[in-house]
Amino acid sequence: EAHKRVHAIVKRKDANTMVGAAHHIGVLTPNGPADVVPAAWSHFMFTFYFPDLIASHVDFLGVNYYGQELLAGADVAVSPTEEYSEAGRGVYPDGLYHFLLAFHRRYGSKLPLWVTENGVADATDNLRPVYLMEHLLAIQAAIARGVKVLGYVFWTMSDNWEWADGYCPKFGLVEVRRSLKDDGTLALERVKRRSFGVYQKIIQSNAVDTREREASWDELMRLAKENATRPFCRALEGVGGMTGAFGLDEPVHRPWIAKDWRLGAYRTHAAEHIGVEHLPLPWHTTPEWMISKDVAKGLAYIYESSVNVSSRVIRDEL
Repeated sequence: EAHKRVHAIVKRKDANTMVGAAHHIGVLTPNGPADVVPAAWSHFMFTFYFPDLIASHVDFLGVNYYGQELLAGADVAVSPTEEYSEAGRGVYPDGLYHFLLAFHRRYGSKLPLWVTENGVADATDNLRPVYLMEHLLAIQAAIARGVKVLGYVFWTMSDNWEWADGYCPKFGLVEVRRSLKDDGTLALERVKRRSFGVYQKIIQSNAVDTREREASWDELMRLAKENATRPFCRALEGVGGMTGAFGLDEPVHRPWIAKDWRLGAYRTHAAEHIGVEHLPLPWHTTPEWMISKDVAKGLAYIYESSVNVSSRVIRDEL
C-alpha cells in the first residue's frame, strides 16, 4: 500500500516519470528429498508474491539477483561441491536467465525489467570476471527470447559495508584498502581490480570477448585443480552455514570448486544429489496452473496466515 501511494503521488506530479521497485530474488534449491516441496513453495512465494501486489503500479520491475541457496528444512546448507561467493551465495548464472523469462511470461512486455543488482563478493578477483560475463550472457539470452530488459547495474563499484556481513565480503570492482594513518585517521585507498577493466571493455565494445571469457575460466579451473583456497565469510560445509550470525567478521578459507557452472553448463544440486532434474519452480516451463493468479492468491493467504501465527507466538514469548 505504501508503494501504491507513492506511485500515485509521483504520477500526479509528473505522469511521465517512471516509477518502479527493486525485488530481491534468489533460487531456493532443495538440499534433500524432504526439502523439495518446501523449496518449490518458498521459491514461488519469494518470486511472485510481492510483484503481484504492485504490478499495476510500476512502470518497470527491478530484480536483484546474486545466486542460489540450498534449503535444508528451516535452514540453509553450504555444499562442498558447489561454488560460492564469499558472502555464501551459490553461483548460478542460469538462474538469472530463468527468472527473467519467468517474469516476462507472467507480466508480459507491458512490465519491462531492470537488473538492479547483480554481483559477487570475491577479494581474489578470480571469480568476479567470469561471474560478470556469464550473467551478462544470461541477460542477453533472455533478451533473445523476447524479454524486455532496460538495463543492468553491477553490485558494486567499490568494496562496501554489508548490513548482514560487515566488511568481510568484498563486492567491489575497486578494492578499498582500509588502514590507519600515523595521525590515527582512516585511510581508504582505492585500487582498481582486474574485473574493473574487464567490465570497462564490455561496456565500450557492447560485447563479451570470447577469449577473455575462456582465459578467465581456465585460470579459475587451474586454481581449483591446484586445490587453491580463497576467503569465505560463512561457516564451512553442512547445514547451518548461513544461520544466525549472518556471517563471519574474519573469513575462513575454502577451496575453489572444479565444477562447470557457466551459463548453459550447470547441473543442479537437486539433479546431482537427489535425482530431481526439473523442479516445479516458476520458470518458463512451469505448468500454467502453478503460475495462475488464483493459485498465487491461495498461497498468499496461507503465507500471510502463517506469518500472523508466527508473529503472535513471538509476541507471546517476549
